[in-house]
Formats: sequence, structure tokens, C-alpha cells
Amino acid sequence: VIGIKPDIFERSIITLAFPQIHTLEESVAEGLNVPRSKRLFRDLVSLQVPEEQVLNAALREKLALLPPQARAPPPKEPPGPGPDMTILCDPETLFYESPHLTLEGLPPLRLQLRPRPSEDTFLMHRTLRRWEA
Repeated sequence: VIGIKPDIFERSIITLAFPQIHTLEESVAEGLNVPRSKRLFRDLVSLQVPEEQVLNAALREKLALLPPQARAPPPKEPPGPGPDMTILCDPETLFYESPHLTLEGLPPLRLQLRPRPSEDTFLMHRTLRRWEA
């Protein structure tokens, strides 16, 4: 077994690698020492960006992250006049009907107008539409 001294081994590696390191350094120096007349970098992007353009781009990106929202339907034109509800009955007799019973000893009943619920109007309208169809 041959004994190798570390200091001699390191010197031999350095002496063998020195020419390669030197040629590498030369090529790096050649690449870095480019005359100013030569332009290495072309078509660079300007760093002077208008503030408004940056803000608009950021806003568009944020809006793209939002979930889509349902759009309101366009406003409809107001409905025309409804059907004439007096077709089904005489306007003079639009009272709530109840039996008129006279009993001896009781005061006479006073007839009072009672308004009909609004749902009845829509029911009459639907009935007319079915009859027209």
C-alpha cells in the first residue's frame, strides 16, 4: 500500500485543474467584457408602467376570481290594462250575498258591504283566460 500525503495530493489536483480553471475564467471575461457599441440585450420591457394600467389589470384579476352573479332580467314594459271584470256580473250587485232571514222579535238585519279578498280578482282573471282559450 502506497501512502499518499494529503498536501502533495492537493497540490497535484490544483496543478492539474489550473489550466481548466484558467480557460474558464478567460471565456467568462470575454463574455463580460463586451464593448458598449454591441447591444447584448434587445426588446426589453420598460419598467415605467402607468399606475392606472396596473390598477386596472389588478382589478380585472380580482373580478375574475369572483363567482359569476346572476344578472337581473331586463325591465319589462308595464302590463297593459287587465280584463274587464264586470263582464261576469253587474257592477250594481257586487255585494257579498247572505241570506236575509226575518225572525219575529229580532231587529231587522242591516246589509253591509263586505270587501272581497284580492285573490278573488286574480281567480276571476284566470277563469276568464281559461274560457278564452
